[in-house]
Amino acid sequence: MPLLLIFSIGTTLLEGFAVLMGHASYGNGWNLAWTFISCLVAYVVVYKCYMLIRHVLMEVWSKYEASTRFDR
Repeated sequence: MPLLLIFSIGTTLLEGFAVLMGHASYGNGWNLAWTFISCLVAYVVVYKCYMLIRHVLMEVWSKYEASTRFDR
C-alpha cells in the first residue's frame, strides 16, 4: 500500500508541474489536493481489482493442478 501513496504523490507532482508549465489548467474548484485524492482512489481500485483477479486465478489454477496430478 505504501507504493500506492508514492504513485499518487508522483502523479500529483507531475500534474502540478504541467499546471506550472501551462500545459494543464484547473477549473471548477479543482486543485492539487483533489488530484491527489482522485489518483489515490483510482490506484486503490485498480489494486483491489488486481488482487481479486489474482485470488480467483490462484483458486482456479490450484483446482486445475489438483485435477491433473498423477499419483504414482
